[in-house]
Amino acid sequence: MSVILILIAFGAGLFIGRRFESAHDAHQRFSSYRTRTNKSLAEWLKGTTVTTISVAVLVLLLVLFLLH
Repeated sequence: MSVILILIAFGAGLFIGRRFESAHDAHQRFSSYRTRTNKSLAEWLKGTTVTTISVAVLVLLLVLFLLH
């Protein structure tokens, strides 16, 4: 019976610890909201620019190969 109580206490401790840790992580994540937003915007703009240039080069190569 005591083994079951120890396992229940251990499980409860892990559950509470996990919740506390996730709450702490959420607080850190949202306390730096502006930094994350600016970083995400910069990454999105960089990705969009690279994709646009890649598509333009691909279209140009296709036109060159098909017309010449």
